[in-house]
Parts: sequence; C-alpha cells; structure tokens
Amino acid sequence: MPKKKDVAEFGEQIYEAIFSIDSFKKLHERLLEGVMSHIEASQDKRLLVIGTGPSGSPYNTIPDKFKNAFKSTDSNNYKAVFLDSSLDVMTSCLNRYEKLGIIGGNGLEAQIIAEDADIGYLTKKLEDISTTVDIIPKSEFTEEQLEQKLTFFQHDLRDPIPKKLGKFDAIESSFCLHHAAQYVKTLGERIKDITDLLRQGGIFHWGTGFADMSYSEKKIMAIGKEASRTKAYPIVLVDKRQKEYPYILRFSEGELKSIRKYERELPFQKQIVIESNGLVKVPQELAEECNFINHGYAMAGEHYIFPLINPQNSKDYEGLISHVQAFYRPTGKEIARLKTGEEWNDKLDNNLKDAAIKADIDEEENAKKGLVEYYMPKGIVLNLLKQAKFDKIEVEHPNKDNGFKDLVNIFCYK
Repeated sequence: MPKKKDVAEFGEQIYEAIFSIDSFKKLHERLLEGVMSHIEASQDKRLLVIGTGPSGSPYNTIPDKFKNAFKSTDSNNYKAVFLDSSLDVMTSCLNRYEKLGIIGGNGLEAQIIAEDADIGYLTKKLEDISTTVDIIPKSEFTEEQLEQKLTFFQHDLRDPIPKKLGKFDAIESSFCLHHAAQYVKTLGERIKDITDLLRQGGIFHWGTGFADMSYSEKKIMAIGKEASRTKAYPIVLVDKRQKEYPYILRFSEGELKSIRKYERELPFQKQIVIESNGLVKVPQELAEECNFINHGYAMAGEHYIFPLINPQNSKDYEGLISHVQAFYRPTGKEIARLKTGEEWNDKLDNNLKDAAIKADIDEEENAKKGLVEYYMPKGIVLNLLKQAKFDKIEVEHPNKDNGFKDLVNIFCYK
C-alpha cells in the first residue's frame, strides 16, 4: 500500500482509474466535446466548473487544448472558475494542473479564493505541495479579479452560488450537484442559480445518473412531518449522513418549514439526529405516539435508535435498495474487470486495482443505506431544469449500447 505521504496522490489515481472505465470515459468525452466547442466558439472565454475533482478530470486529459482555448483568444479576455468546497480537492487539482503545464510557466495564471477562516490552513497546504499561487480571502474578492485567470473558488453548494462571480458562456458539473445539494429543494435552488449565472446563448452541462434514490429523503420528510404533527411544538431534524454536507430541517404542524446547512450544535433534547452511519436517534419524548418507531429500534439511554434504511424492511428494499443495485450493476461489472486483467491490466498496479474495486463496492453499500449518491428519477431532474427556465434541454445516453443507459449527459441551453 502507498506510504502516508503518498495517500493523496494514490486517491487521485483511484479516482482516475474509476473514471477510465468505458461508461465514465464516454460521458467525459461527450462533456469535453460539448463544453470545449462552446468555449472555443465564444467571443469571451468564460467557464464555470462546479465540482473540481481531485485530478481535475476530464480537462487533465487534454491539457494543451484546455490551456490554449483560453490563451489563444484574440481579446485575451477570459475567466475559468473551478468551484469546490474542499481545499484539499482544489489544491490536489491545482498541483496536477501545474505538473501538466495547464497553469504556471507558459500556462494560465492561477489563484485560489478561500474562506477567510481557512487562509492559514490553505497557506500551509500549498507549502506542503511546494506550490505558490495568489490567495485571496473570500470577503475581499471582486469579479474583476477573476479576469484572465484560472481561479479555484471555495464554495459550499448548500449556499447560493455568488452572483459576484459574474456571467459565464459555459457551466458544467459532473457527479457533484446531487451530493452537495442532496435535497430536491436545495438542488432546484442551485440549478436556478446556474441559470442566473449563464449568459444568453450559454450552455449548462450536467453529468449525472437517472435513478430513484430519493426514497431516503421521503422517509426523512415523513419522520419530521409526523413528529411535528404529533407534538405541539416545532421539530428539528439534523441530517449528518454526509459529514461534509450536514443539513438541518425544521418542521412545524406537520410541514417542512426550512432546509439549511447545519453549522452548530443545538440543544439535543429538541433534535432528531441521523448519524453518519445511518442510524436515527430520537429522544424518547419525541418518539411517543409516533408510528415511525418500528420493531427494529433499540434503546440507548433516553433515545430510540433505528436504521434509516433497514434491508429487512420490504418497503425500504423496494423503495431504495433495489434501485441502487440496478443502477450499480453495469459499472460494477466494468470495474470488476480491473481485477481480471482486461483492458486496464497493464496500466494499473494491483494495489490500485484493489482500491478502485473497493471504492466502488463501498459506495454501493453506502448508497443502499441512504448515505451517499442521492440520484433522482428522470422526471424530477427534468422538472427542476424546466422550472429553472432553460429554453432547450437535451438528454444523451452515451452508454445505451453497453447496458448503462441511466448514466447520462444533460445539455441545457439558455
């Protein structure tokens, strides 16, 4: 296994190994074809990437073409913004881009705009990878500072995307939006933000999957609504399934009143908490008279504890687990080929192959518990895009011939 100092780079390699399999590769090839051609054809080169990824895929596969698309513009007027909440992910991508010549030297000038409180950590992080770029506190940045640079911009997608970023000719996001904005309401708000940031005639690319993994959200809503309907006071539900993206939901009189990001501890007696392992903890006083407490609960002190998704429960199995299994089956087979020696055998060492296979298996197992992914059915996705007032929406299925028809590219035009 890799040494501790090489873990970050090994993580990048796992990511790239998974995205080198046929289904993801076809998605990325189509992404590049649609987005890059639009950037190259635009007078001003203005690109927003939502969800950087540790290796900056797929732009790292075409470093010269990507760099030259901006440097060769006659007006020399461009901006490229890579948005992510994780400084570790952004600095990993920055390091890779520097090695590829996309930034630094004869490449694009780069900078990072980060939360004021994270400037110290970021400075140390850049020192560790021996990279020097300008660092701008988020409270001080202006739109003008984005011009003629590749900017890594720290942002949490549970919050509105800042209008101060300005307008873009192309916006793209692959396998990111559904993670950070996992609730339908929040996802719809971010898509509307994207419409506002897109110039007239612009293109939004969304790489995602069509699968009904919204069952866990429906179950959470049912728990909160029933508890608040039964009790005579508002109910707070804290969703900690994803440590990076915890949410707080407030219910009153049987209705959801708000969803926002969770930032601080609240008095536990008033909370229903969904832990990162998928266990629901309900204070006894809130559980009384509520039907969502089922036979699978356990008692811990004054709290009822039960799994959000119980594989022994037929409704949970049919509502979520069966959909997850169906969605992962095609890529599971492709990734398993890493081990058999087909196609990628000569490119990857055994440790990397094992890690890539394990990463896929772990993700599927966590998806069955309602802990990751949150893909939504086609109908919900298209409805959110229509509500955001896109003039034209095209759904492409580049993997329809290899059995993975539900891994899609969506191109939206304004």
